Amino acid sequence: MRKLYTPEKENCLVVDKRSQAVFSTIYRTTFLVFILFVFSLISGNLRAQSNIYESYAILNINNAGNSYYDLQATTANPDFEGADLGTFYSSNSLVLNGAQNKIYKCGTDDVIDGWFYYRIYKTTDVAPAFSAGQKIFYNMDIGASGQCSPNEVDQIWESSGAGIDVLSGLTPGTYYLEMYTTANFTYSGGSGTHYANNGGNNYKATFTVAANCINGVSISPTSLSSLCLGAASPTLTATISTQSGAGAANISYEWFSNTVNNNTTGTAISGTLLNTTTATTSSTYSPPTTVAGTVYYYCVVTNLDPTCSGSYVTDPVEVIVNSNPSVALTSQTNVLCYGASTGTIDITASGGVAPYTYAWTGTGVNPTSEDQSGLAAGTYTVVVTDANGCSTSTLTVTLTEPASPVTVALTSQTNVLCYGASTGTIDITASGGVAPYTYAWTGTGVNPTSEDQSGLAAGTYTVVVTDANGCSTSTLTVTITEPASQIAVALTTQTE
Repeated sequence: MRKLYTPEKENCLVVDKRSQAVFSTIYRTTFLVFILFVFSLISGNLRAQSNIYESYAILNINNAGNSYYDLQATTANPDFEGADLGTFYSSNSLVLNGAQNKIYKCGTDDVIDGWFYYRIYKTTDVAPAFSAGQKIFYNMDIGASGQCSPNEVDQIWESSGAGIDVLSGLTPGTYYLEMYTTANFTYSGGSGTHYANNGGNNYKATFTVAANCINGVSISPTSLSSLCLGAASPTLTATISTQSGAGAANISYEWFSNTVNNNTTGTAISGTLLNTTTATTSSTYSPPTTVAGTVYYYCVVTNLDPTCSGSYVTDPVEVIVNSNPSVALTSQTNVLCYGASTGTIDITASGGVAPYTYAWTGTGVNPTSEDQSGLAAGTYTVVVTDANGCSTSTLTVTLTEPASPVTVALTSQTNVLCYGASTGTIDITASGGVAPYTYAWTGTGVNPTSEDQSGLAAGTYTVVVTDANGCSTSTLTVTITEPASQIAVALTTQTE
C-alpha cells in the first residue's frame, strides 16, 4: 500500500531530484571555498613571514640636504603622497637621492634586495613608463617591530646618493613625481616581491617648474657728465632682477641711444642685441667718446619665455662728452749767452671750459704757471687741463743757446824796441758766441773799437769782446814793454 504525504511533510522531508542537484552544487561549492580558504591560510602563513612595513622617498631640495618623505609610513616626516614640493626656478634644485625600505622577516623568509621606481610628467600629460629600477641596498639590522614570529629580524635598506636631477630638461609647468618601492624575497616555497605602492596607485607629489621671469632692471651709473673727447670709453651696466632673485632667465638685452632725454624714441645700437638663457644677470655697453656732445642711453630687457610677459627699460643715462682744450706757443726767447738762464716761454690756452691749470716739466720751471721765464737752454713740456678735467696734448718747447761762450785770446804782441818809441802792436782773436764781434779797448793811443792795435807805446792795455747777442768776454790784459832806458853816449876822455 502506497504511503501518502501531507504537504507539510512534503515540504519538510520530500526532496525531488531538482532539489537534490541544487543541494549538491551548494555543497561542492562550499567545500571548494573552504579548501581554498584553508590553502590560502597555509600559503599566506608561508608567504607572510616578510614584508615592507615602512618606506620613504629621499629628496634634496635646493641643496638643503636629504629629507625623508613618508611613502608607506606614518611618521613625523612630511607625507610624500599629495605633497607640493614647491616652485623651482633655474637657480633651484630638486634631487631624488633614493629611497628607504624598512622590512621584517621571520621563519624561512629572506629579503634579498630592494628597488625604487619613479617617473616625472606634467599633470596634464599621460603618464609615461616608470624608470628602470634603482637599487636599494642593505643598510643595517634594527630592533624587531613585532610584525611576525618566530625569530623576527627587522632591517633598513636604503639608497641615499642616487643624484637624480628631477628638474633636468623640464619646461615650465606643474609636474608629478611618482614613485614606489619593492623588496624581493625568498621563502621555503619559492620567491616573490613585496610592493610599497599605495595599493597599486603609487605615491605622487607635485612640483612646479617656473620660468625665471624678470621683474625689473636698473642701470649704473645714472649719469656721466665729465667725459673728455677721445678718452677711454666708460661702461654702462644694466642689471636685472628676477622672480627667483638669481639664476638664468630666458631674456634679451638691447641698448638704445637718443639725443633727447627719454627712453622710448631711441635708435637701437647695432651689435648690442643679446638673447640669453644662461645666468646672465647684467649687460654692459661702452658709449664712444669720439664725438663731443650729449647723448642719452638706455637698455630694454624683454622676457622671451612664453610663460612670462613684458619688457622692462632702464632710465636714460645722460652721457656728456666734452671738447678738449688746446694750447699753442705764443712766443719763446732762446738763451742768448751760453750757459745763461734768460730763456722765456709764452703760451696761450683756449677751448674747453676755463679756468685752466698748467703742468710744466723741465729744469727751473714754475710747474703751475702759465708762462715761464729765467730758463736755461733745454726741453720743456706743458699740459693744460680745463675745468672739466679735460686736457690738451703735450706741448713741447725747446730753448736753444750758442754752441760755446764768446772768448778772446792774445794771438801775438810786439813790444817797443826803443825806449820811448811807439812801435808796439797787439793782435787778438775772438771766437765762440755769435759773430760779428765788437771790441772795447782801453789804454793810451789805442783805437777803442779796432780788433788789433799798433803804434803803441809801452804800457798796459785791456780789451773786452762782445758778440752779436751782447755777450761779452772777460777782460783780456796785455802789457807792452820797452827798454829800461834810452841809449846814451858819454865822452869818456878827450885829448887836446
